[in-house]
Amino acid sequence: EELVDDVSCALQRLLPSTSPFKDNGLGHHVDSSAQLLSRANLVSAAQEAQWHFLYGQHRLKAASFEFGLGCSIPIRVLPIFAASEIQSLFCGAEKLDVELLERVAVYDKSCSRADAHIEFFWSALRDDHCFSEHERSQFLMFCWARSRLPTSMDAFTMPFKITAPTGAAAAEPDQHLPTSQTCFFTLTLPKYSSRAILVKKLKYAIKHTKSMDADFRVSND
Repeated sequence: EELVDDVSCALQRLLPSTSPFKDNGLGHHVDSSAQLLSRANLVSAAQEAQWHFLYGQHRLKAASFEFGLGCSIPIRVLPIFAASEIQSLFCGAEKLDVELLERVAVYDKSCSRADAHIEFFWSALRDDHCFSEHERSQFLMFCWARSRLPTSMDAFTMPFKITAPTGAAAAEPDQHLPTSQTCFFTLTLPKYSSRAILVKKLKYAIKHTKSMDADFRVSND
């Protein structure tokens, strides 16, 4: 009973005056159906009180967010989507769709899809034993400064471009790291001699490039 009374007093302070929960003069709070606030409905009552409190604290921010969102899409259509669907539409898929990424990939004249190191790259990126979902997200951040892909080909603003390096990285590929240009969604991938070396070098690059856009050459030490 002490627990119920303590929480009831807290609810009274949190709930607005228009709340259906009111003091019945006996130290308890009842809803519009005059039912005592008991342990059975305590959780739902606390959740309602929390909602009223949070809404009161953040309603102006929420209104501003809704206004801004309404400038981009019609707010009235949002109720037809589940929360997870809205998140996917705005943020992209949580898991990197390697098949989709490959469909939007292009290659410059210095390499092609048939090259061995390109096959190493795609097969490794698909392989859960080589890259976790978190590492795939890191890879995308390394190449494009974003952690998720769009949900369809039509939503891409540019293709994913793979190029081959020049100079020392072309002469001794196994001694060099891949580089990227995030503004152009471009990966410069040395022609590694094996998939194992490719995985090792690519993982090092994506994990040790701390810049948001990675638009610089990673040290090869």
